[in-house]
Amino acid sequence: MNKTIAIIGVASALLGTGAAVKLNSLPEEPVTVVQINAEWNENHTRRDLEKLRGCNYKFAWLEDQPESIKTSVTSVPVVVIYNEGRPAWQYAADISLRLETPFSEIQNKVYEIQQANTIDQP
Repeated sequence: MNKTIAIIGVASALLGTGAAVKLNSLPEEPVTVVQINAEWNENHTRRDLEKLRGCNYKFAWLEDQPESIKTSVTSVPVVVIYNEGRPAWQYAADISLRLETPFSEIQNKVYEIQQANTIDQP
């Protein structure tokens, strides 16, 4: 398991738009996609993720987060997909400081998590 996803998952805060939000204030949707980037890397923010379907999307600046989050993120941008409030998948930038993962791959992962949630329902 990646260190970033483990620490973000147990942190006392989840990222909101420009500020820390309590973990229990996650939207009711089972799947939430969170993108974290640093202000100095703004040019590499993935703007297309706002178009993801079947999930809530949140964006946060790393600089606005609690110290525990800041020290746990090892590369930016990073995208964490939460399933029912717990981290389920993560995509992180490489040395280029860009997240090169295709939009379709992220969208398909959201659908995969949704489908697993449906199968798990009685």
